[in-house]
Amino acid sequence: MRIRLALLLSVLLPALLIPAGEALAAGRALLLLGDFEQWVDLLYTFDRQTAESRNSLSTAQHYLREEYHFSTAYALLDPRILRGKLNVGLGTDQDFFTATNTPSQFKAGTDIQYNLTGAVLERSPYPLHFFSQYETVHAQREFGRSTDIDVARNGFIFMLKNRILPVKFDYSRSTSETSETGTGGRAQTSDTATLSLNHRMPVSDTDMLISILRVTSKPKDGGIESENRTSSMTLHNQLRLSETVPGRVLSSRVELREEVATPDQDFKTVTLDEQFLWPLGKALTSGASFLYTNRDGTVGTENHQDSRLWLQHRLFNSLSTVLNGEFSKDRLIGGSEQNVIGAIDLLYQKDLPSDSKLRLNFIEQYQVTDRSLLNSTVAVLNEAHTAATDPQIPSLFTDIPLRNMAVLPETIIVTNADPRIRLLPYVPNVDYAIRQSGLTTLIVILPGSEINPGNALFISYSYQANPQIKYSTNSQRVGFNLTLFRNTYSLTGSWSASNQNLISGRADNVRLTNDIRYFLGFEGKYNFFSYGGEYENIDSDIDRHQTILGFVRYTKNFYRSSLALYLTDSYTVSKPPISDVQLPESKVTSFSAGGTYSSLLFSTAQLILTTKYINLRGDTVDRDDICLGANLRWSYGKLSLSLVSQMNWKILPGTSTADQSIRLHLIRAF
Repeated sequence: MRIRLALLLSVLLPALLIPAGEALAAGRALLLLGDFEQWVDLLYTFDRQTAESRNSLSTAQHYLREEYHFSTAYALLDPRILRGKLNVGLGTDQDFFTATNTPSQFKAGTDIQYNLTGAVLERSPYPLHFFSQYETVHAQREFGRSTDIDVARNGFIFMLKNRILPVKFDYSRSTSETSETGTGGRAQTSDTATLSLNHRMPVSDTDMLISILRVTSKPKDGGIESENRTSSMTLHNQLRLSETVPGRVLSSRVELREEVATPDQDFKTVTLDEQFLWPLGKALTSGASFLYTNRDGTVGTENHQDSRLWLQHRLFNSLSTVLNGEFSKDRLIGGSEQNVIGAIDLLYQKDLPSDSKLRLNFIEQYQVTDRSLLNSTVAVLNEAHTAATDPQIPSLFTDIPLRNMAVLPETIIVTNADPRIRLLPYVPNVDYAIRQSGLTTLIVILPGSEINPGNALFISYSYQANPQIKYSTNSQRVGFNLTLFRNTYSLTGSWSASNQNLISGRADNVRLTNDIRYFLGFEGKYNFFSYGGEYENIDSDIDRHQTILGFVRYTKNFYRSSLALYLTDSYTVSKPPISDVQLPESKVTSFSAGGTYSSLLFSTAQLILTTKYINLRGDTVDRDDICLGANLRWSYGKLSLSLVSQMNWKILPGTSTADQSIRLHLIRAF
């Protein structure tokens, strides 16, 4: 820290001695300064969580941070040679934390932050951009004390501009260290280097990207260091095959990738992807694709091949017909599986009188699966998912369904797809929980998890399968959508069926399934109101339920404000899967109501009020959720203020939780 402070002062002292009004207008000099800015940043947060059950738990935290920032643009010798911007912040913070049966804790400290950016020969064919940043990030944890993370980033970007082969090379190093000691503290370093080249010609575009990523993580208590290295090279080319007929394109992509992780994990992946598009006329288009992936790892080699041909015909822009044929083969560790698929897709669209529209869709698909494995367990590595939140309750995550049935829960491993965010696997029953219903498996992200909204996740697991089997899957779907009188009324419906039939082999471990699904929905609009209902019926070997839902919405814009309200009520009857016919059926009623009010106050402030209530009652659930929120943003001259308040209650039989949070952010510029 002392070295950083000395380096910063050596740069800042001349800035304090030279008037900022010259503002880089001196032309040529050893040091040019200008665009001087300074501001004060005040942040106060209050977080309180309580859990009432047999053993009550309560935590509360007050956090106050005060910062002084100033920034200036600079140039050395000449702005055309080297120019950039320097932003420096001096901060103090105070943290007071209390918890049930735990002594209160108080922490105070000071720190320095900076962000230095610059460009050398910015207007030349070979510019160099660089940056150096250092900051302290305050991370809040639910039902636990917050932690400070010191983050430093340094790097540069070099470009070689030309019309034949433009080149871009960038390198960055990021280090982060938590303020915790013991098992909670970690120090992590990531190095990233990428080289990109592209070449453009009248008939083709070619891009190449080479990247290297190295991430190391080590506990502060002196534990074992973990390391992850990923290097890849991707070559992509798009070739235009005809100058007279647009759309005739051949797209090719080759990727070589190597991943090395501790302990004793080494994977090498080769991917070849070909996409071919060939219009045969104004109404007829054809295409083909081929994908080959070979993954050679520590435990063995797997590869995947997928070939697809399709033909599309359009008749008077009303009827579209697509014929599709696909063949795929997977060579797994200890066996293989291949699929042959044929499908037809019909889509009819028609504009009707009185600004009405009709849309009809029919799909039929026939698939034959031939599997030959040495054992009944199949391993899945790094199945990609995204941590998403409920659109109506952003604080709640939506459950993540795994793509295969009959998953073995003890084999599930959840990691972040970006090792720079988190290198180690997430902790079960702390960051996530596993919930299984019949043959379906869901990943439930828990409150207080270190999984953040939008995080890309890799989920690895093993699932049970019939090792020696050949079976067919025949599925059909019919759907329609009718909108009347400029979308004043709409009617939507669908029917689908899927049947799996044994051709050869045995289905002892996992039963072949059959299901039928119905859906019917209606929505009407009148002035500021919209109303409607839905009916869904699923009759499957693994999921059997019926749901009736009704809703009313109100939306209106006023002179300087808007109001949105909604009510939703649903009733669901679920029957146990066929394998558990001895279980009784369950009934659940779900009622939700909420609204949002937004108003512009005195032309300088905006107020947003939100509310949400959910009531669940049934044979297997008894729960109430209440959410209240307020958001005020105000600015006047050089002063800006943001006040955010949120209160949430969750009431369950025998237990209840509540959390309140306040965020006050004040910025005053000079």
